[in-house]
Amino acid sequence: MIRKIANISNFGVFDEFNWDTAVRDKGNNIVTFKKFNIIYGRNYSGKTSLSRIFRSLEKGHLPQKYLNVNFEISCDNNRRITINGLDSHSLDIRVYNEDFVKENLSFLINDEGEIQPFAVLGEKNIEIEKQINEREERLGNEERKIGLKYELKLKNLILKERNKSEKKQKMHWKSN
Repeated sequence: MIRKIANISNFGVFDEFNWDTAVRDKGNNIVTFKKFNIIYGRNYSGKTSLSRIFRSLEKGHLPQKYLNVNFEISCDNNRRITINGLDSHSLDIRVYNEDFVKENLSFLINDEGEIQPFAVLGEKNIEIEKQINEREERLGNEERKIGLKYELKLKNLILKERNKSEKKQKMHWKSN
């Protein structure tokens, strides 16, 4: 069983990551994986990178875009797995992440990389789906320059320019 990812270097958001200093409980004790684990966090906090490390164990090789990476996984009985041993361990690992979906369920993904529902069941769910679509349409898209998101972007740009102009005026007055 995997106990921890001892260290990670140059892998996604992780660089010079050391488990023993980073993963501790409220009593400052080192925490290790248990039989079941849930990994959660805000966007861009490393969840996908961690899942790719585990998927490397499943597939027996690193993802293509990861070059010059390094990590070491500590297991029971003092076993260690490094990137050189990805294809020679005996762990039974299955990972369902973004990469799995792209490799195995690409027929469900639209041009924007979003999974499209292929069936909505139940009258109530159909109504909810309709409301979601209406709200997404109203929210719009910055890149396509439509909707509330784009309007907010424009207003923020105007505010930023006004603040910049105001700051220049204050500096001009102070210098006179």
